[in-house]
Amino acid sequence: MPGSSAHKPSTDGFFFWMSVVLLAMVVAGFVPSFYLRPLTENDALPTHLVVHGVVLSAWFIWFVLQTGLVRLGYRSLHRRMGIIGAAIGIACVFAGPLATLTAIRSMLDSGLDWDTDMSADPARGIEGITMAQFGPALVLGNIASTFAFAGLLFFALKHRQRADIHRRLMLLASISFIGPAISRIARWPVFGGEDGPFIPVAFASLLIAMALHDWRTLGRLHGATVAGSAALTGLLVLSLIVSATPIGLAVARLLA
Repeated sequence: MPGSSAHKPSTDGFFFWMSVVLLAMVVAGFVPSFYLRPLTENDALPTHLVVHGVVLSAWFIWFVLQTGLVRLGYRSLHRRMGIIGAAIGIACVFAGPLATLTAIRSMLDSGLDWDTDMSADPARGIEGITMAQFGPALVLGNIASTFAFAGLLFFALKHRQRADIHRRLMLLASISFIGPAISRIARWPVFGGEDGPFIPVAFASLLIAMALHDWRTLGRLHGATVAGSAALTGLLVLSLIVSATPIGLAVARLLA
């Protein structure tokens, strides 16, 4: 029936537009190195990196489709598509770390060593720290992001009958995997490289946008926004702390 609750377009487009922003970040970050690689590079990516890229891309595309279905009022189809999303999400937990597993070896093969200043890899735009400092932060940060994604996805699916909780945790799960895209955008000359302010500002802006949406629509912060943001941020901060210890360097060396 026209106008029925089964097919009533949403008046809140926030989650749809946030999903579009995240997908745009992924595309912008990986256009030269992945999506248009045949046109920009002579060498093909290893199979495991192709799998990584395809699976993660599928997640962000699916997320736009899902939020779009809710935006247009197709909630029944949205629920049926959720099964596909759960499968893609599980695949992401396994495919997400694939790039991390070979990141250290790739840097060593490029001519860097543990004592080399990262300025020797000018594409990253990092100076003043050695690979022994950067490598553990990269590895543990990516591992923390995967754990955050898995946890947020689990609780989002657990609370799938509570739309207010579900959609916030799904958005936070997607944000947890946006770091690599933001890092590559940070390499654009206008943003000054990965050691500039762009990465923390961009990441914080996504979380702040969620908080502002809560204040605008609810007059308060939603518990899922607070708990999910705190868990995600806490895991990332913890990964940075551990990366600066001998444990962090040991983990990075294991992947060499």
